[in-house]
Amino acid sequence: GEQGGASGVDLDALYEAALEEGGLIAYMGNAESATQNMLEGFNEQYPGIEVEFIRLNSAGIAQRFGAERGSGAPTADLLNHGAVAAHLTHLEEGWIVPSEELPLPDGYPSEFIDPQLGPVIANPLPVILYNTDLVGEDEIPTTWEDLTDPRWQGEVLMGDLEEQTWHLGVYGTVVETFGEEWAESFMANEPRVIAGGVAPITELIAAGEAAVAPIGFAPIAEAVKASGAPIDYTTPDPQTAPPTFIAINSEAENPNAARLLFHYLHTEDGVERFTLFGTRAPYQTDQTYEWVDDDIRWVTDPEWADEIAALFGQ
Repeated sequence: GEQGGASGVDLDALYEAALEEGGLIAYMGNAESATQNMLEGFNEQYPGIEVEFIRLNSAGIAQRFGAERGSGAPTADLLNHGAVAAHLTHLEEGWIVPSEELPLPDGYPSEFIDPQLGPVIANPLPVILYNTDLVGEDEIPTTWEDLTDPRWQGEVLMGDLEEQTWHLGVYGTVVETFGEEWAESFMANEPRVIAGGVAPITELIAAGEAAVAPIGFAPIAEAVKASGAPIDYTTPDPQTAPPTFIAINSEAENPNAARLLFHYLHTEDGVERFTLFGTRAPYQTDQTYEWVDDDIRWVTDPEWADEIAALFGQ
């Protein structure tokens, strides 16, 4: 059996059992293009397994799976999302397969196995966005400290910390690195709070509504940049971000197909196909930034989260 996680996976037997099931249903939080690219590789390696996937954002997946699993309605066999609090709840409720029973490939990098969450498949990198029309070549912010420069007074956008709670993890790490003075100097530039997350902030910077914003997301910035908009980004040190992961429904209709896809997703080929540009992922050899693991205190320690939010007047 595959109880021992990695070393105990008999892939031939698993594939055979998956073929009998014929397919599976997955709720995927990743970009559709990346999911399609990954499934091409999966289908090449394991023909005859039909993966039906529904693309939703992390919050949507967590909500839908929680509601369906809680009421006993049919639901997905496999999930991909980054809703950390929900993932912890699903583990506690026994709704998803516990980490030690997941069929991980041999050689999966241990630094991508979180003690609380299990295997991590990716971390989006929080980049600094800037408008290339409003920011001169010699003014480009490349460090967290650069965002405290008084020249950005009234020219900064930031996320709503109550809504984008993971931003607290990023800001918490920055404050631990540079001290609370950093938050004070950053706030002296009077950042405007924008609801709706990274996407609307990226659009507003591209439109010239402000010059700079911390905590953009490289793949979104790349897409907007590709359309010809005056936007670019830098990757300041240290970098930290919440993980995204793959989970298997503990009462999956198609448990073997789900396990086979889980295994493939965590192989070097699967990860490479599934990883968006501007993302930290297993097996990468070209990381040029300083990484700090997100200890998810913004989920597990509400008091700490409140203290960080208060530094930013939120």
